[in-house]
Amino acid sequence: MSASANQSQLACSQLERLKQEIKRCNTTKKGFQDEYNTLADRAVDAMMNQGLRCISAVPDKPPYYVLTKRETGGGWNAAAYLEFFTQLLNTHKARPVSPEECAQRAEEYLRTRKKRSIKLEKRMNREQQTGVQDLKEWLEQGPE
Repeated sequence: MSASANQSQLACSQLERLKQEIKRCNTTKKGFQDEYNTLADRAVDAMMNQGLRCISAVPDKPPYYVLTKRETGGGWNAAAYLEFFTQLLNTHKARPVSPEECAQRAEEYLRTRKKRSIKLEKRMNREQQTGVQDLKEWLEQGPE
């Protein structure tokens, strides 16, 4: 076996080891992210129940953890495309749909996929607003 073949084989084995290490790190990262999300959700629930908009580990010193609005969804993915066009084709078998009507129905469909929630954000400035009543009302209103 030539020297260049040995080097190539060595490079391939190093790449394979690195690939396995990346895979292991990604699995660990996902576990940490899941744990973080669980703790953040519990903190949001506790703060909402106690009516706290902003907290910090040391009273009146940054960083502050603040409840903020989050609106998600409304985006396209393979499942959304399939569902939208299946609905569109089933409701318009008798007549063609104009591009304008299709665009309007797509906007309506995306609006129905939006979800509202409250998230926890880390900030260096204290939130001026206190209480969580406005957040509760915003959640109850649902997506526009």
